[in-house]
Amino acid sequence: MIHGEINFSLLGLTDPNMAFDIDTQVIAHYPLRIIVAKTHPWANRSGVYFRELANQNFIGLSSNYLHNQILQQLIKQNQIGLNTIYRSPAVAVVKALVAKNLGVSYLTSLAINDDDQVVALPLLDANQPDFILAAATRQNHLMTAKEELLWEILTKNKRN
Repeated sequence: MIHGEINFSLLGLTDPNMAFDIDTQVIAHYPLRIIVAKTHPWANRSGVYFRELANQNFIGLSSNYLHNQILQQLIKQNQIGLNTIYRSPAVAVVKALVAKNLGVSYLTSLAINDDDQVVALPLLDANQPDFILAAATRQNHLMTAKEELLWEILTKNKRN
């Protein structure tokens, strides 16, 4: 986007203030959750502290996901290591492995459905980052009529 190759995009962010020449409009904030199997000892808890993940097998997403930046920040902040046993490029695979009680994971609530066989637990630590869904466009881009309509649709019913 910054290099002029993309004019309009939906982005997952932790900070909506991007580059000076990019306009962003926050559409929604989604909290990040720890997911566990319905049979996991934590399944009936109201939440967990990030430090508790140090003693669990962890199933993560591959490196191109925003979740990993947030995880690295939390690992550093809490001065722990994770026992990552598997990384997948597919969110569905991560949820399926967690559902089989092979480990725990960390996903945005946007990626968790009622049909998933997992329990989503909030982190109890203070100052948790959110996954921010935003529409973005270059400031010098003249939107087409269809792009303007899409921008209006996406930003009209913002959720916070």
